[in-house]
Amino acid sequence: MTTKKIKNNLKGFDEHGQVFELEHTIFRKIQDEYKSEVARLYQSYSNERLDKKGIVETKLLCDGNLEHKKYTISYPHEWSPNMFKDAVLFHVKLLYELDRYGLTLKDALPNNIVFNFTSPVFVDFLSLVFFDKLKDEKWLNAGNYRNARFAVINIMLIPYMIMPLVAMSKGEYSLARELLSSRSCNCEGRPPKWSELICPRIGFGIKSKKYIRTLMLTGTILWNRWL
Repeated sequence: MTTKKIKNNLKGFDEHGQVFELEHTIFRKIQDEYKSEVARLYQSYSNERLDKKGIVETKLLCDGNLEHKKYTISYPHEWSPNMFKDAVLFHVKLLYELDRYGLTLKDALPNNIVFNFTSPVFVDFLSLVFFDKLKDEKWLNAGNYRNARFAVINIMLIPYMIMPLVAMSKGEYSLARELLSSRSCNCEGRPPKWSELICPRIGFGIKSKKYIRTLMLTGTILWNRWL
């Protein structure tokens, strides 16, 4: 890779690598001490054809770095409510399906998803971890949980994916877009709270109840599988 090919150093918060936007692809530079783990992850990714499960098409380069298929970027606060619902259900299903391969995700954020036309794609490859490694993620403080995956659900999935979806299902689109933009993870705004959504003056309509039933069903499946 030559420096002049790099169009943009994409900002991120992963300690194991940096992401660069090139002309026709996304290049991920991996920290040397993490390259052996990435090679193990890539072997599982390749053997199990996880690209077919919605994880971004990826190549392991001979120097231990990664190359990903490039998509047009859009942001969660720009999506329609149905797109956001599809992204949330896709993410929950991905968590469930990775379990059979001994893998999981250390993040649960809508920003890790882009759309390939109408299909959600998970693009944060370094969020992929072996389940037995998840408890070692210091920021999760997973020691307080019987299963480290519940830390991901409690700290990330619920406030940053489920709560905005509930806001959308109630027709509170301005609030939902605020939660997904200025109050998303790693932003300066305060994290979402249930008290903002459970308001006596606003009931849950038919559409809202349908969303919540779907989420309760998928959540129950995960809960029963992991307990």
